[in-house]
Amino acid sequence: MVDQLGWNESPSFIDGERGIGPLVRTAALAREFGKNSLFEKLLSLAEEHYEPTWDSESGEFTWGFGLNETHPRGQLNAIMAYAEAGSEAAWWRLFNQPNLTKFNEPTVYGVDFPRVSLTQAFYDPKERVLTIALDEGLPDARGERTSFKIQNVDTDSLDVRSDADISWQVIDDELEVTIPVGPYSVQISH
Repeated sequence: MVDQLGWNESPSFIDGERGIGPLVRTAALAREFGKNSLFEKLLSLAEEHYEPTWDSESGEFTWGFGLNETHPRGQLNAIMAYAEAGSEAAWWRLFNQPNLTKFNEPTVYGVDFPRVSLTQAFYDPKERVLTIALDEGLPDARGERTSFKIQNVDTDSLDVRSDADISWQVIDDELEVTIPVGPYSVQISH
């Protein structure tokens, strides 16, 4: 595609709906194959022409792609999200080196989305610590209490810490954490 579009040295913007797919797919593939210079050039074109938008009310970031549609296109946004969040060989690793241990590790679920989103849920198996971080949440929900659950934790040896005023309880061998909506973090050792 890069050769066909003449983007080897300097990608150029293709106006209209016809140009969106090639740009977002090429950006994702450039990221996958470690073509960082090409990826950065394509991202710059996307930022200039495709309306990157942070909606603080909904807490969502989307690309409008100049299409003037009520709802941004999900598939195109998903590809751009992968392109931005991915890394070299990420898709290859997903299929060739899958992380199957995660199914037995602590897992967060029951998040009150979209009122609040997690910005991090990382488990360190050596330290046996799950770190969870929340975003600011929707403006009308900030400060209200919300809860989520964690499964696959040793409920007999829990240490739960946070920079927020939280409460927690064990229900049916799972941990339930109640926390104010806001940019807080929780560390769970077990």
